[in-house]
Amino acid sequence: MVRLLDLPDELLVSILVAADPHDLLICRRVCRTLARVLHATELQYKTELGTAGMVDGPPSETTVPARLAALRAYRAAWTDGAHPLHPVPRSFWSTTRRVSHFGPVTLFWAADEGVLKAYSPPAAFCGVPGRGSESAQCEVQVRRDVSGSGWASWSTPRRHCVALDTAQGALVLLISTSRRDRPDVMLPAIRVMNLLDPSVPHPLSTMSGDTTLPPIIDADRFPRPHSVQMVGDSLVLWSAEGGGAWSLDYGSLYVVQDWKTGAIVWRMVAERGMDAVLISPTRLVVVDPTPKNQMLFHVFRLDPTLAVPPALVSAEDSLFTLCMPPLQERTTYEGRTRTFFQYPHAPLPGSTLLFQRDPALSILAVQMDVSRTEDEHEHEHHADEIEKDSERYVVCIPLPTLFADYGNARTRAHTDVPWERWGPRGARIFKLAPRAKITSVVGAQCVVGSSELRDIYVLEVFPLADKGADGRELVGALDSSAVHVEAPDVFDERNSFAWEGAVRSTYPFSITRRKVAQWHRSILEVALGRDGLLLDTRRGAYRRLHVCVRA
Repeated sequence: MVRLLDLPDELLVSILVAADPHDLLICRRVCRTLARVLHATELQYKTELGTAGMVDGPPSETTVPARLAALRAYRAAWTDGAHPLHPVPRSFWSTTRRVSHFGPVTLFWAADEGVLKAYSPPAAFCGVPGRGSESAQCEVQVRRDVSGSGWASWSTPRRHCVALDTAQGALVLLISTSRRDRPDVMLPAIRVMNLLDPSVPHPLSTMSGDTTLPPIIDADRFPRPHSVQMVGDSLVLWSAEGGGAWSLDYGSLYVVQDWKTGAIVWRMVAERGMDAVLISPTRLVVVDPTPKNQMLFHVFRLDPTLAVPPALVSAEDSLFTLCMPPLQERTTYEGRTRTFFQYPHAPLPGSTLLFQRDPALSILAVQMDVSRTEDEHEHEHHADEIEKDSERYVVCIPLPTLFADYGNARTRAHTDVPWERWGPRGARIFKLAPRAKITSVVGAQCVVGSSELRDIYVLEVFPLADKGADGRELVGALDSSAVHVEAPDVFDERNSFAWEGAVRSTYPFSITRRKVAQWHRSILEVALGRDGLLLDTRRGAYRRLHVCVRA
């Protein structure tokens, strides 16, 4: 009988290369023979991809040793702050701040020019060089390239929201347009545009023109476009808010629609303050902070094959509800909850990545403010004089937690899941300084910063986030100087006034702190690119887009 360790090293490598990165790290500690075999380039590359939260790119002429070297250079850049710098032409910026970042493409709405512009920066570590404006054209009326530096622009309606599918070359605009029979009434409308050839309709969509809401929805109640999100092969989640007198009575309308056929898959009228996020073609999460002392995450199952328009749903129709720990007495959620979710985007057609962030490790990040009202002394003071303390938190929920089976897979009966039962490993809670806020989320990475902070923090939440390239636990995963972010394993009365009892939060994470250079004092927006942090800054009368470098 042949033992495993009696096999030639080449055969052992062929067997182990199919193992999970976590299992490879365990194999390192089994014996010296396996530890030696695991130093093979193929296995080392797969292990370091796992500890970096990455997946390998498609086959290409680039060899595995070259990919491993590029991956190590990428990780060293994040550690040392040696990110590349991508300056943006001054003429690109204008007085408005409507910027949308999609990883490989940055879209900017120049209101004073009446155009929407796109920029596709290079990603040298991942193997994507800058290719000029042909990599980012998406226009209704294509104009001549601006200075040949990777820019294209197109005319669009003034009010819009944007979503991008780089793999299929589709751009969805959620705009506001007037009714043909009543020009004074504004309605949401969807336009699907061809990213590869803007002069022709998208070949996969029947919605290339302005497509107003179907008759099943009273669109007069929701005239203001709010957000749009694309997930999967053909689904788009868009929302519209009530306007004028409707805003308080009707909240927001959320609709999941197939952008190829126009079919409605799911729709809901949400109360004010609620938010919806499409996390897969078959699953959607509604963030509900409306209960007085507990935030809820209603998880819905979608059926994209529906042949008839679905009825309006409510929270009771969800598959299950994840329940945050209850708040203490006289403590409540304050302001509007901010929700972030974005899969790592595929490269633009014609580009081949060496590696990219693993979509399966993506997180749903929710920023919430918790306020505590001091004792009112039996209403002796006026309401305006009551003092409040406030704390800001971010909960990062991994996809496995949102797709876990909580005992209702067969019965499909609604289930409320308390914090202690969130599986398989729960979620992670971070506490932020009052001035800090989430600015961008892509995959398992979350950026925290603000225009008032000189430090930028990148939070990474995935099972191997606290492991180094050699599999050992990182020492000081949270820098002691990271005064704007706290991540204790237990929140209790010593470090929080938010929740009733002690709340455990032990999901693996790491935090990288970036010092902002002296000339980056006025940061308007921070976003994640493929190779670094994109800083939208203002110097004098103009704005520029940079990748963050250490001071």
